Amino acid sequence: MKIRTGILIGLAVLLPTSFLIARIRSNDPPEKEMREAAQTLAEADLVRAREYAGDTYRKARQQYDSAMMEWRMQNERFVLFRDYTLVRDRAMRSVELSDRSIREASRHKTATRESLDRRISELTKEIRRLDQRHGRMPQSESDRRETMEYKLHLSEAKQAFRNGAYGLCDTYLDQAEALVRESYGRNETVLSDYYASYPDWKQWTEEAISRSGKDGSVVLVVDKMARELHVYKKGKHVQT
Repeated sequence: MKIRTGILIGLAVLLPTSFLIARIRSNDPPEKEMREAAQTLAEADLVRAREYAGDTYRKARQQYDSAMMEWRMQNERFVLFRDYTLVRDRAMRSVELSDRSIREASRHKTATRESLDRRISELTKEIRRLDQRHGRMPQSESDRRETMEYKLHLSEAKQAFRNGAYGLCDTYLDQAEALVRESYGRNETVLSDYYASYPDWKQWTEEAISRSGKDGSVVLVVDKMARELHVYKKGKHVQT
């Protein structure tokens, strides 16, 4: 009887002790999970997931911050009452979302790079055509400054593209494209005005040449579009 009683007392002591040990072991700090979550977030930062996969990245960051807050809250409790289940769940959810943001960023970055490359190529061709047109038209000082400005923006866009700074490249391209559109618009206005006034200009030129033939005077005819100066004497063209 005494032996049975001793066994029962031993079990009564052993079982709670075993439970406490198991409880403490099950509540080991979630350092491994939090370290993995932090590392995966850092990897997402390296591929600029914040920029190229913003929504998914923000969710990953929120899960990580929430896990950290829950961890601090559990650490304030008595050791036997700590429960890190929620911390681990949120940390692993953060890892999952960070991994997804890395994949999304990679796809978006590739698409962005291809789109910017096409825009750079198209804008380079447009500027080349615009230069050819400018070569046949009179240019004011402000026109020349504008030409230098959009060429500078294009050069900056190309440099940003080579550096992988696609957001900055996009900004420079927007600025250059806007200036090129304005330049085209002004050129169309100049051409329209030129062709509208051309009949009058031609009539005045013919009248001046005719008078030169009659009185032997020298007439200077300026063709702004062709950037030429023609000299007439006694009604005959003598020099350009």
